[in-house]
Amino acid sequence: GLRSGSITHEIIGAAKARGADLIVMTSRRPEMRDYPIGANAAQVVRHAPCSVLVLR
Repeated sequence: GLRSGSITHEIIGAAKARGADLIVMTSRRPEMRDYPIGANAAQVVRHAPCSVLVLR
């Protein structure tokens, strides 16, 4: 279903609620090339209760 709130909070909340083993998400290329993934993906990776696979 449709959810509202911060992207990071909603993804992590959904993973916890479903007992997810893995989150798979895409990441837009950030404007600053020094960072390998975008801000939302980085936050999910840091705070997720399970493994995260980020695709660019």
